[in-house]
Amino acid sequence: MRLYYPGMNNIRNYRIPSLLTTAKGTVIAGADARVITSSDNPNEIHIVVRRSEDKGETFSEPILVAKYPGKGLNGAAALDSCLLEDKKHHRIWLLFTHTPGGVGLFNSQAGIGFDKGRKILQKEDGTRYFIDATKLVSEEDETCLDVPDEWGYFKNGLDIYSKRKTPEELKEYPTSFLQIVYSEDEGITWSNPEDLNEQVKEDWMTFIGAGPGRGIQVEQGDNCNRIIFPIYIGNKHGLLSSSLIYSDDFGATWVRGVSPNDDRKVDGNVIHSELKAALEYCLTESQLVSLSDGRIKWYLRNHLPNKCYVSAVSNNGGDTFDQLKLEKELVDPTSQASVISFESNGKRGLMFSNAFDPNIRQNGTVKISWDDGDSWSESYCIHPNGFGYSCLTQLTKDTFGILYENIMDQNQWIDMELEFKRFTLDDFK
Repeated sequence: MRLYYPGMNNIRNYRIPSLLTTAKGTVIAGADARVITSSDNPNEIHIVVRRSEDKGETFSEPILVAKYPGKGLNGAAALDSCLLEDKKHHRIWLLFTHTPGGVGLFNSQAGIGFDKGRKILQKEDGTRYFIDATKLVSEEDETCLDVPDEWGYFKNGLDIYSKRKTPEELKEYPTSFLQIVYSEDEGITWSNPEDLNEQVKEDWMTFIGAGPGRGIQVEQGDNCNRIIFPIYIGNKHGLLSSSLIYSDDFGATWVRGVSPNDDRKVDGNVIHSELKAALEYCLTESQLVSLSDGRIKWYLRNHLPNKCYVSAVSNNGGDTFDQLKLEKELVDPTSQASVISFESNGKRGLMFSNAFDPNIRQNGTVKISWDDGDSWSESYCIHPNGFGYSCLTQLTKDTFGILYENIMDQNQWIDMELEFKRFTLDDFK
């Protein structure tokens, strides 16, 4: 089933799937709506979701979750959605990346975009101002300026974004922002975005971005009910490192956790996410999963020339992780993957989907492990041709769903459809 496709609702292209089945049975399928061009940011990109109340048989029309003003490559972006349900409070969280117009991963400047709790705005000439409650404050002399009525978006702090038509108008500090929204009605309506940079980003970081895909809620142990999202961060040397954020108070406050690139030993070198390091040490998109004994396993996109995923395990709810391990059975062309835990007929397993090929994004395959990922005994080829990012969910006791990027032409691989497919355990061999 085509859920998102080029030209749908006058959107140039859709990418980056996220997928979740709520405790009440609603299926929420998220995506980037790339309005004018198919490229990553800098670009005008919106977050949208579609909902299903019949286990993925039919879906609603797209619902807009997050959008910022601006057009084309100077439009601001909301992208890379990551979904999670707080099952205790029946609240759906969606984490995403926001960048101002003209800003993307590789030109995002170091900094958090705030000064003493006040959001930084600046003119084209670099003159800076702050948003202080409903007032605009000059950095030079701390004087308050009147905000014209037509700049009402400055007053609510939601739609400040980017380059406008004249140097007299303001734009956000040119860095990346980690933002979050929530829904309390099964994805029909969503809250205004909350910016997390002050809580989880440091001044040396350039890029900060969401997973994407899914987060988890810890199921047992001292950190039971902790909610965790995978993220990744960048430094001024271009090194990207996976990390995570978590909340122990159901989203009221957030903490950035560890990065596997902190004090990592690779080829006799010790690296750190803040310091200069070879680009092949990058760890980027990642996913977390709960194991049968309550431990957490982290699967990470690996940029070393090993052509497989890497993993690490935490015994304390994600506070610390052991050393990275090469997952040689999980062959990968350096792309995003999805992993979930599931229960069926009294057994608990892991399910992993990716482009199962060492060089090309193709051969979309789902694998199953019945021993917490120590081995992968069953596989099912979902889509033998061009296959990009994907996200898995369990629909019923024995039915599953996957939302994946169908790359229709490898020569134009950035143009794709997002396909949704249902399958059962009987499809595996």
